[in-house]
Amino acid sequence: MTGTSKINFSKLSGAGNDFIVIDGDEEKSLEVNPALIKKLCHRRNGIGADGLIIVKKIDDADFTMHYFNADGSTGSLCGNG
Repeated sequence: MTGTSKINFSKLSGAGNDFIVIDGDEEKSLEVNPALIKKLCHRRNGIGADGLIIVKKIDDADFTMHYFNADGSTGSLCGNG
């Protein structure tokens, strides 16, 4: 993400944790990488969150989601997200 980019997102919170949620079908051109995740989740310079969740529609279920920790690593989803 260089310069100014627009990303549609929701920020959801529960039980003391907060998450950035992005519709992966809507933001198809978004290249999710550790640097972008860190930037978005940074509490002073970004949106600020404990993690990022990308949600996409799939054929054999209502949706699938990919969860990333605020440090950019792939995470196992906690019960709050």
